[in-house]
Amino acid sequence: MNRIEAIILAMAAAAAAQFRPNGFAQKRPDVQAYLALKRLLVDKYPTVSHDILDVGPGSVERQNVLRNQLQQAGVDEDTAVMRQIRQILQLILKHDPKSATAVFVTPADLQNALITLTNHLEAVEYEQRNRIRHPHHSADEPAPAYF
Repeated sequence: MNRIEAIILAMAAAAAAQFRPNGFAQKRPDVQAYLALKRLLVDKYPTVSHDILDVGPGSVERQNVLRNQLQQAGVDEDTAVMRQIRQILQLILKHDPKSATAVFVTPADLQNALITLTNHLEAVEYEQRNRIRHPHHSADEPAPAYF
């Protein structure tokens, strides 16, 4: 599973979760995290149809439209979005894993998406830590003199 597929899966499951019969759905942490993601997408990626899965989250056609928009916008390189998606997956798995079935996947698929995003975020964080500790100098800069 790649990052775009993980994003689609998380958004579809979260959209389905918000429609579970529950008078307090809007107060559930998984729904709150999904709403926060949609606000983030509106602010950073206005060309992405953030609410396309709110109607028919299991629709392959809608998921494909969203997939193309996410790829064109490069959303899978945005660590803030990846962290928000990871949080959504964690919360869905904890509070409403059955929402996966509404979009024709299993909780194990949600877990795989979570692993994919966690691995990516850990690699990015590792790279950032090493870049800070050991900055690379460009070829145009003189190398520092060590005495």
